[in-house]
Amino acid sequence: KGMIFLLFFGKFVREDDNHKKKKYECLKKQSRRGMFKWLMCLVIGSTTGLVMFIISIGIKTLQTASLDWANSALRRSWWIGFIEFAGINLAYSMIAAFLVVVIAPNGGGSGIPEVKAWLNGTLVPNFFGMRELCVKCIGLCFSVASSLAVGKEGPMVHIGSAIASGVTLGRNKPLGIDIKAGYSFRNDADARDFISVGAAAGVAAGFSGKQ
Repeated sequence: KGMIFLLFFGKFVREDDNHKKKKYECLKKQSRRGMFKWLMCLVIGSTTGLVMFIISIGIKTLQTASLDWANSALRRSWWIGFIEFAGINLAYSMIAAFLVVVIAPNGGGSGIPEVKAWLNGTLVPNFFGMRELCVKCIGLCFSVASSLAVGKEGPMVHIGSAIASGVTLGRNKPLGIDIKAGYSFRNDADARDFISVGAAAGVAAGFSGKQ
């Protein structure tokens, strides 16, 4: 009876030890995943802020160029300066419209309704791609610099969400790049979390201060 008790007790202890090891490994894995998730949030925020900084420089450069050109024309005649200033702004707005209409139609508008729809479960194809992101950034520079009644705050929500999607997935289908860094995050729940982080980072960057 004593031997039977020892064997049964030993088996119970071994099973308990195995259960504790599995639980420890699971908690360790979750801890590493949580740390990596916070790191990805930091990368998303930093990248969005850097993109906003580059966009602000681009807007300032385009506006300075148009004003310098108009000021040089004003020395000859006020109506020549007016025509040149209006023509430059028209050219800027036409460039932004051309990029959206021809290259990436999903890059038009603020993008906020589409991001909200995606977060609520509506599939919006070709909205967070690299092409849409590039067209959005370049078009934002030209549209804001064209003196139109538009701002950079709304489009930054789309830009931040697209950055979050690209950074966390770690792949780009058109370029054939797949680093598999965010392979464990390729699910709907994590995608919603990260895109929400990207949208929030876009709002914070858009309202961060003067351009």
